[in-house]
Amino acid sequence: MEESRERIARIAQRTGTTEQEALILYHLSRAHDLLLKLPGKSFADTTAIGLNINALYRMVAERVVRRDHPEGWGGDQQT
Repeated sequence: MEESRERIARIAQRTGTTEQEALILYHLSRAHDLLLKLPGKSFADTTAIGLNINALYRMVAERVVRRDHPEGWGGDQQT
């Protein structure tokens, strides 16, 4: 358990995520690994796993970018 906490803290530090967002990234990584180990997967299954996990990663990444650069995401921009 302690190793998981340390890994989550490293993820947060490396990615600029909050601890909760880092926890999500940690679990997404674990889910991805476990899904890929399921027996009887087709190529389509493997592709769907990758696409959907990546979409969830992008959702977290977008939160970080919006938080760090709110002026670049449709806020009150002045031209």
